[in-house]
Amino acid sequence: MKKTNVFIALFLAMLFFHPTHMKALEQDYSVNTEISEFQRDKEKSYFDLRLKPNQVTSIFLSINNMSETENTFYISANPALTSSTVNISYNVPNPKTDASMKYPFQTIAKVKTPTVKVPPKQSKRIEIEIKMPAEEFDGIILGGIHTSRELTDEEKKQSGYVNTISYVNGVCISENDTKIKPELTLNKVEVSQANGSITVNSTITNPTAINLSPLTWKATMTDKTTNKIVKEQKQGNAMIAPNTTFTYPMKFITGELKSGHYQMKITATLPDKREWVLTKDFDVTVKEIEKYEAQAGGLAMTNRKPTITNPLLFGIIGVASAICIVGGILFIIGKKRKKNEEVENEIARELREIEQRKRERELRRGES
Repeated sequence: MKKTNVFIALFLAMLFFHPTHMKALEQDYSVNTEISEFQRDKEKSYFDLRLKPNQVTSIFLSINNMSETENTFYISANPALTSSTVNISYNVPNPKTDASMKYPFQTIAKVKTPTVKVPPKQSKRIEIEIKMPAEEFDGIILGGIHTSRELTDEEKKQSGYVNTISYVNGVCISENDTKIKPELTLNKVEVSQANGSITVNSTITNPTAINLSPLTWKATMTDKTTNKIVKEQKQGNAMIAPNTTFTYPMKFITGELKSGHYQMKITATLPDKREWVLTKDFDVTVKEIEKYEAQAGGLAMTNRKPTITNPLLFGIIGVASAICIVGGILFIIGKKRKKNEEVENEIARELREIEQRKRERELRRGES
């Protein structure tokens, strides 16, 4: 029995244990900005530039390699986007931009050396040229200079995740002090799926050339039939980039979302009490739930019969099957061993009886 338990434990360990290498975060380089002569506020750590139409200028960064080896760095000029967590992100180079973004940052900013090698314990100066559009604009153009280090040969050989540090230096460009009236619109609400969960996605647009932050953000989904709140999500310090459209998800576990008539209400509030209350009615159908729960890896309803499509469930079933097979083999072996022991005992008993009869015959011969 002990051998059986040990065997199954080892079997499960082999199935579930996968060694990974996690490299600890080490600050092996840094990125510093050089203050531009066109900087509006020299106390700010990011580039806050006041430029003119048709103006051409350059801003500069310094990459400092603090490691003992030469490293390769990648530098890109990326536009400001709004992520699904309602934060501003600068990590996507050349993304599809919103139609309201007239002058995407990556179209006016050019990194002169997008790939650069920096020797150990040395620094290199990086130039980013900015060419302003001919037409004057109101509001801001927001972007960031993203710097990352190439993985070393040793890191590339490692399995699992390798943590590295990347830097973003923000760039905010304006031409005047014209006040922009911010807007926020809720375009549509629809059912979808992401990362193994069924979601209700709200598509939201900031069509104005001004960022909205910090926002107090609340999303409420209400069942229109019962007027009961189905789900509510809140967060503080939300940020929306200028001229961006983003998808805000509300996640549901398998079986949680029901078909019906709903309303999505999103409330966004600035510290100065300016507030947007966005509402949109939408329907959720049985067909949509079945489709997206199947894609998310739940129970796919095929001809009203549940078909398991979740890889995790497949894994659990596989493990359970393997345990049953191993247990069955061990049971058969044990049963055969028991049968063999019974046969051996029977043979031993018969041999003892034969030996006893032999001794009795010899005793009778001696008496005669």
